[in-house]
Amino acid sequence: AFSIVHIFEPARPGQMRGIPYISCALNILHDLDDLQLLEMRHKKVVSENSLNVYTATGDLPPGMNAATGRFRDVAGATASGASTTEKRLEYYKSAYGGRVNVAMHGDKIEEQSSDRPNVATRDYWRMLEEKVCCASGVPLVIALPDSMQGTVYRGSLDAANAFFRCKTSVLATYFKRIREYVLNMEGSFFPPLGNRPPDWQSCDYLPPAAVNTDIGYNSAANINELTAGLKSWDDILLPQGRKAEPVLRRKAELQLYIKRLAADLSKGGIEITAAEIASLELAPPPMAQPEPDPIQ
Repeated sequence: AFSIVHIFEPARPGQMRGIPYISCALNILHDLDDLQLLEMRHKKVVSENSLNVYTATGDLPPGMNAATGRFRDVAGATASGASTTEKRLEYYKSAYGGRVNVAMHGDKIEEQSSDRPNVATRDYWRMLEEKVCCASGVPLVIALPDSMQGTVYRGSLDAANAFFRCKTSVLATYFKRIREYVLNMEGSFFPPLGNRPPDWQSCDYLPPAAVNTDIGYNSAANINELTAGLKSWDDILLPQGRKAEPVLRRKAELQLYIKRLAADLSKGGIEITAAEIASLELAPPPMAQPEPDPIQ
């Protein structure tokens, strides 16, 4: 038991066993599953039985096997007493395959159709899915992407991003405990306690990249807040799953390389500056001089 880390979010002090946060929606998930199974069962019945035959008396005529659903020839007699045989199977086959269906006298044939699941059923499913999303903390627009107004959609994604960061921060707390346990194991690759640096227990946690719907809008807002000093490099890069130190180091290395490249290429009376190499705007080509008029 000492070697097991029980990962959960305690809802009260002293709680020893965790309860999944989706537990309040388990009954709703079972209802959704049952509804889909019943609708699928109905669709299979409708697909298997394509025709409904109604007789004049409401009962199956003699010779129609109700167990197998097969039509048999029905023996009858005319008004004069002559025996007749009515081949219903061939008749219904030929009648249903043509454009005009003409039933036998006194019989009625209807094609079995279904409009399920209808709009009301689908709306009810959506309501249940909204309850599940509310219980799990995931906005419905992420589970079921749909056309939505930009500001409302951005607000839903911001709320989802805050929820995801809270969940991953809880996981990071437990993962740090596992990391320390592994480093303290006997025969570990890490040096003994006496030879370790004083901050060997400290580690960095990077949250997952944020869910965004308007990258250009967020980028412009981050640049403005960074320029005004309202945000730091970490505030902008951590939601992207990156850290400021390697990004700034890479930026400095590239600037140093650009300066060395400009010094190496500035030879033969032609100079190029580092600003020209780093600039994204290309210098306009020189304007072509008009050729002199031979007549003049």
